[in-house]
Order: sequence, then C-alpha cells, then structure tokens
Amino acid sequence: MIERKEPFCERLKTIMDKKGVKSVDLAKALNVTEGTISQYRSGYTEPKRDRLTQIANFFNVSPTWLMGIDEELNYPEDNERKLARLTKYAEYLHILDKFMELSERDKQTVSTLIDTLSK
Repeated sequence: MIERKEPFCERLKTIMDKKGVKSVDLAKALNVTEGTISQYRSGYTEPKRDRLTQIANFFNVSPTWLMGIDEELNYPEDNERKLARLTKYAEYLHILDKFMELSERDKQTVSTLIDTLSK
C-alpha cells in the first residue's frame, strides 16, 4: 500500500489557500456543486480519478502531490498567472449567467451601457 504524507483534504485546502481559490470558483471550474467541494475539503469523500486529474490540472500540480503521496509541491511560476486568469474567468461566468437571466430589453440596456463605458 502507498503511504500518504498528508490526506487529500489537507492538500486541497493547502493549494486552494495558496492560490486564493474559493470553493465556489473551483466548483464552477469543475462543473460540480459547492457541496462536492465541501465534502472534498472536509475529508468526507475523495474524488474519483478523472475528477482528481481535473483538480490537479486546474491547480497545475501533480495528482500524486494532491493525493498526499509526493512531498514536494513544484509548479512553474508561469502557471500562477494562468490560475489567476482561470479564477477571473469563473467570476466572469457568474456575470454572464446573471446577464442571461435578464429580459431582452434589460440585455440591450446593459449592452448599451457597456458600449458607452468602453469608449
């Protein structure tokens, strides 16, 4: 059996805190509920292999580090900016969702306002 240095839930909390990623943003990026992320963070459950790979890719860490097998956390600095951009995109998706809920008239008003502000 493979020995873990630290449980998955602790590694997930560590990388989320280090990267400043909120549960809601991770949930949106993975297309899961915040409750699922909460279960992962609490240690109630662990993700299956495909979801683990998605999480590792999102944070640009190895799945073995995330599972607590590898001790060292190594990732290129370049990916700090990539993660910040992905997190920002998750915020933009929230705005887009709200926009799509508007009436056609309100959408036009918002579009006109954006055009005016961007000049």
